[in-house]
Amino acid sequence: MVEAGGSRHPGMEVYWVEIWDPDNIWVTGQGKNVEGIWDTGKELQQKRDSWSNKGGGEEEAEVGMQSRRSGVPGNNLLTAEVDSRRKKRAQQGKMVSFLVWNEESGVGMQYSGDGEIHEDLPGKEDGYLIPAPYYGGLNLKTWLYGGIQPVHVPLFSEVTDEESHPFQLTVEKLEDALQRAKKQGIRVRALILINPHNPLGDIYPAQLLKECLEFAHRHELHVIMDEIYMLSVYDDTTFTSVLSLDCLPDPERTHFMWGFSKDFGMSGIRVAVLYTRNHDIQKAVNQLAVFHSCPGPVQHVLSQVLRDRDWLDNVFFPTNKKRLKQAQTILVDGLAEVGIPVLKSSGGLYVWADFRKFLKSQTFEAELELWQKLLDKKLLISPGKAFYCYEPGWFRLVFSDSLDKIYLCIQRLEQMLHSYTAEPVTNNTSSTADASCNPEKDSSGKPSNTPGEGVSQLKNLLVY
Repeated sequence: MVEAGGSRHPGMEVYWVEIWDPDNIWVTGQGKNVEGIWDTGKELQQKRDSWSNKGGGEEEAEVGMQSRRSGVPGNNLLTAEVDSRRKKRAQQGKMVSFLVWNEESGVGMQYSGDGEIHEDLPGKEDGYLIPAPYYGGLNLKTWLYGGIQPVHVPLFSEVTDEESHPFQLTVEKLEDALQRAKKQGIRVRALILINPHNPLGDIYPAQLLKECLEFAHRHELHVIMDEIYMLSVYDDTTFTSVLSLDCLPDPERTHFMWGFSKDFGMSGIRVAVLYTRNHDIQKAVNQLAVFHSCPGPVQHVLSQVLRDRDWLDNVFFPTNKKRLKQAQTILVDGLAEVGIPVLKSSGGLYVWADFRKFLKSQTFEAELELWQKLLDKKLLISPGKAFYCYEPGWFRLVFSDSLDKIYLCIQRLEQMLHSYTAEPVTNNTSSTADASCNPEKDSSGKPSNTPGEGVSQLKNLLVY
């Protein structure tokens, strides 16, 4: 059985098609116009069959084919090379489908053996909802494999009458973002939720989680739950995993993801878990797994760790959570001494801190200028712009390190901010709920230019 797949390459304004099968026989072709691409597909299949028949009889054919894209766009290309490092017995099969993409329009079509054309593949105008700010690395990954774009659900620090805390997600915000996307011609296909949230450190209550799942079900959206920090919850807040819910509104479109890197402190061990009941998703991921397989020795070591449940439940996780809470408390208290409030958080390895009072202007240019000053003082702190935050001046600080380095961070921050002259500005994004984020005022009622003034009065600064 030959299966088909394809992706798009920026800058190639041509149609192209890829075909591969489980025996690693992989060929590719491309054409200038869609009328000729079907002939190209047939030619590819004929070439594939000729490679499959090499060797004949009992001989083993060494015909692992790898695609090579070259030449001038507009010509029908049919190039491949023999990969002698892969020894597979080629099995002759019948092509059941192949994919055709147009890079310029973003339209994808699937040709099946039954002669039908299916135009329901992700294209340039497809997107997924995601609350912003969020982990910026998602953009590259979703575009690389799916070719779809993020549709932001903007969250702000200002608390409205309908909200209880800053950067709060609501179903109403999801609905608004979905409708805006439709007006822009974007077809939303999925909702991605990070819980505990990165970079906010927020944990979605069970009720909100259910409401989001119901929203996705109404609009026939897939829900991808990224719970990579699920075991790094360090206070009394109850964490609800999507897998713990009694009933999912749409099990076939609900997918769970988790990895070892955060909760086990194994950032270099790239091992993760995908749980889904969707057989089509499983089949697609199995194709990708060929290029992302986990080494056998790593699987063995991790399986041994997971088997020791007594040590995990009674030693490792309690100790890890205790140390995380201690480090988070030291960092939050130290930032308060410097005059930097943070968003109240219960999970993750970081805090979301408000540096707006230190910006020379309420712009992302000023945020990047401050970020560069921090880098000059050897403080690697991520700016809000890297997380697609809609308000300049927010930074993420990671505290999952030794306590002496956290104290060193606070010391360097205080020294740097004392020497960094910030011009007073009016913060239009603040509200009474986060008034403590505004610049300190002197006796004349004007904002002070010196960040370090009045530090003693900031010890009991509101942490929200």
